[in-house]
Amino acid sequence: MKFIRFIIPEDLPDIQHILQNTLSDWTPSIFQDCFNDHYYNWIIRDNNKPAGFITVKNNHDHWEIMQIVIDKNYQQQGLATKLVEYTIKQAKKLSVEKIQLEVRRSNTAAISLYQKCGFQKVGIRKKYYKDGEEAILMDKTHIV
Repeated sequence: MKFIRFIIPEDLPDIQHILQNTLSDWTPSIFQDCFNDHYYNWIIRDNNKPAGFITVKNNHDHWEIMQIVIDKNYQQQGLATKLVEYTIKQAKKLSVEKIQLEVRRSNTAAISLYQKCGFQKVGIRKKYYKDGEEAILMDKTHIV
């Protein structure tokens, strides 16, 4: 059974494990910086095992998806889609008008997922990542 809930301090070792086993640019210390009132952090568990998480920055009238990480053992099972859909559902409940994100141009799977969830490309950030790759800016508006 899969379920999503807020991340609690006891989940931090699981988050660290997921981060170490993926290609995420984030470190556990960066993640801990997002463990405050300005962020929503949700974990998805599969049969009570940590499978992935999403970090969303709360900018009051809009949110920004900062990162979605799925453990490599759970990828290609639709869990990232479930996390994005859950985030959209929570945004509707709280009358958030827009959700933004940026994604590597080369991450075509993520771009496809976001488009499937109703996000549109709205811009580009040149040389955004450390390796010089561009970021595609996407957003979903009219959520309410």
